[in-house]
Amino acid sequence: MPLFKRPDRKFLKTDRPLNIAHRGGRGLSSEHTIVAYKKALYVGADVLELDVHSTKDGEIVVIHDPTVDRTTNGTGLVNELTLSEIKRLDAGYRFAIKGGAKEDYP
Repeated sequence: MPLFKRPDRKFLKTDRPLNIAHRGGRGLSSEHTIVAYKKALYVGADVLELDVHSTKDGEIVVIHDPTVDRTTNGTGLVNELTLSEIKRLDAGYRFAIKGGAKEDYP
């Protein structure tokens, strides 16, 4: 049964709109990283929206695109890379924080 039809779900019983961190708070840090999730929760996100894909070796990873090209320093389709290969990528190399400094993102 879809969550919106489940009256027993407390988070749906609110008179205010939910603050949803799209792609895990992509404007706060590099999207879909632990750093972004922590920052989104810190600033008051009620929900962390995330996307998942399966790797070549059947592991599940959190990434929006079907490729790693846009959000990492690597290239290729997620489903053609192993988890080990994906773990070696830098998911924040394009994201600069205020002042131009860079952070490392898992």
